[in-house]
Amino acid sequence: MFQFDVALVQAVPAYSYKHDRALSPGQLVVVPLGRKEVLGVVLGPVQTMLEEAKLKEIVRILDHPALSPQDVQLLQWASYYYLADIGLFARIMLRGLKDHLAARKPKMLRPGPMAGQSKSKARHDALHALSAEQLDAPSLARKSQVSAGLIRNMIKDQELVEEDGDPFAGASDAFGVWVDGPDMLPAQAELVEAIDGGCGFRTELIHGVTGSGKTLIYAHLIARMLAQGRQILFLVPEIALAQTLSDRFGMLLAHDDVESPILMWHGGLAMGRRSHVWRRVQSGAPLLLVGVRSASLLPMPNLGLMVVDEEHDHSFKQDEAPHYHARDIAIKRAQQADVAVVLGSATPSMESLVRSQQQRRHHRLTMRAMGHEPVRPEMIDLRHVPVEPGHCLAPPMVAAVGEHLARGEQALLYLNRRGYAPLMSCQSCGHRPSCPDCGVRLVPHRRQHRLLCHWCGHASPIWDKCPQCHEGLPAFYGIGIERLAEEVAGLFPDMRIEIASSDMLQSPAKAAALWGDMHAGKINILLGTQVAAKGHDIPGLTMVGVVDGDPDHDAIDFRARERLYQALDQVGGRAGRHRAQGRVLVQTSCPEDSLFGFLGEGDFLGFAQDEENRRRRNMLPPFTRMAALVLSSSKPRDAEELGFAMARQARALPVDGASWMGPVPAPMNMLRGQSRWRALLRAENRKSLENALASWVLPVKPPAGARVDVDVDPQSFY
Repeated sequence: MFQFDVALVQAVPAYSYKHDRALSPGQLVVVPLGRKEVLGVVLGPVQTMLEEAKLKEIVRILDHPALSPQDVQLLQWASYYYLADIGLFARIMLRGLKDHLAARKPKMLRPGPMAGQSKSKARHDALHALSAEQLDAPSLARKSQVSAGLIRNMIKDQELVEEDGDPFAGASDAFGVWVDGPDMLPAQAELVEAIDGGCGFRTELIHGVTGSGKTLIYAHLIARMLAQGRQILFLVPEIALAQTLSDRFGMLLAHDDVESPILMWHGGLAMGRRSHVWRRVQSGAPLLLVGVRSASLLPMPNLGLMVVDEEHDHSFKQDEAPHYHARDIAIKRAQQADVAVVLGSATPSMESLVRSQQQRRHHRLTMRAMGHEPVRPEMIDLRHVPVEPGHCLAPPMVAAVGEHLARGEQALLYLNRRGYAPLMSCQSCGHRPSCPDCGVRLVPHRRQHRLLCHWCGHASPIWDKCPQCHEGLPAFYGIGIERLAEEVAGLFPDMRIEIASSDMLQSPAKAAALWGDMHAGKINILLGTQVAAKGHDIPGLTMVGVVDGDPDHDAIDFRARERLYQALDQVGGRAGRHRAQGRVLVQTSCPEDSLFGFLGEGDFLGFAQDEENRRRRNMLPPFTRMAALVLSSSKPRDAEELGFAMARQARALPVDGASWMGPVPAPMNMLRGQSRWRALLRAENRKSLENALASWVLPVKPPAGARVDVDVDPQSFY
């Protein structure tokens, strides 16, 4: 019997199994785990032979193309790099396989015994289209340009016969594809040639101002790769943006293939659609896959190019285990496949900016594609132009919105605060509702008449009378996006006003409908949180107002200033993309902050240099490496003691180039009923970080019910 290590699609490490014949790494299998059977992927032979009687046997080998050696290596690398069970990554990588196995298999068509008997031209066209390749019914209808009903009738009349076929036998030949869009500007064309002319693995950063035409550059690179018969993975931070970019590429890319080469991958897809996409991708057919974070791990056997748009966006980093970053996974995959990875952003992350400058792969686009410069933000100093009590908008902001609406244009008001108000309390006794599982205050959402915990999702009705004193009425403090909507509706009663937030856009269909109405000019004023700040190109949108632009000087996240600049620049970049008279206003109480100076001049590189100097002085990433630890337990004392046990390890076993900080109670010291403590490891380089984790963290065994969550290259510190 042969022995193999197998990664299961479960939150477990690799387990060993036996089989009566040799299996190759990447082979997909079904294995026993307890009383159930689960999917797995063979990683390779065990390093050390085990006692055969103790091993369970592989149940069966799946009739499915094996994963490539690069995919197996990616699983092992990700598990090692992020210090997480390999099964967590296998579960993400093989999500489509589970859907494929559960879905109904497609039936392929071949000419039947009555083929050619009909004199119908449409039927002859369908049979002729089938002569060149194996097709299913929908593909045959598209290729021969006949109705699905006609194909069904041909099957009924035995002119066509359905049979089981190879679901992965998709056409892999190149096809004609070209960009059917505006001509590129000289700077864009030069950049396309510079990127396409390179060889092998390289990381290219396109640093272009909002509206500079990065999408058109992507389209030309994609068209060239499709024409070579290769696959492209295009990553975006959000589902709504995936739909927007897919539609945009659908308009820009013309082709003569039977089926559209543009597919999407995200959690909102139905099982049948996800199964179809999985089969197309695994067939090796030339295609463009537009996906969100999880798509970074999707096996693509014919990968020729990777693109990460809005690469700075923190949504690419997963908050829950495994804490992988899709951008860094993409870079690793491109290195494995020896292809280019293109990063795009108007405000690159410090990590990508520093790396690209060191590698001389930093490409600037400083002008908008329409030929005019980006709109420079203007600051409204709330110390001198105060907002009326109980209101959100200063008079200059209201006046500016009115001017643009009077010209038939659209306005966007940005406030990254969900709900009606940050705080609700009883007017009589001061009682503040809090989450029973997390201890944080519940946020009132008056449109849903619910109090919500923005951390764990706990919900309860907004009370009419205080549950503590049974007398007081609720009072609301602060500004949320719903409260802003009330004020704007009172100011502009005849205008259509909509909200773009994760609460309102809970499905891809709702998001598509809202952005479709924005493009059509049906919405006059859009009130948006961060979901409205990136990627969307609205021709009629000329005015953007930031309701609260103040920096959080007490933020515990060292990236807070970087993220604020990125958010303000991105949302401001929605204004005036197609018209020169755009305007951006930012309400702030501290306009003298240097951040606003750089923002007003459009000087991101100046801001980045200032940020780089600060981080070098304070030994912060990207000039050091970090790992954040969350120590949690339902018993507060156990979480605390676990942290101090690791601290004692760090004092007893110093590691060159590494330091230990903590433990301290986490800012979110209770989450989903678990008490949380935090610690931080900082090291000069990756090797020192690995040594510190191996010496200080891994040897300490957590007590029963406690857990250690390791986040390498952390983006969140709560």
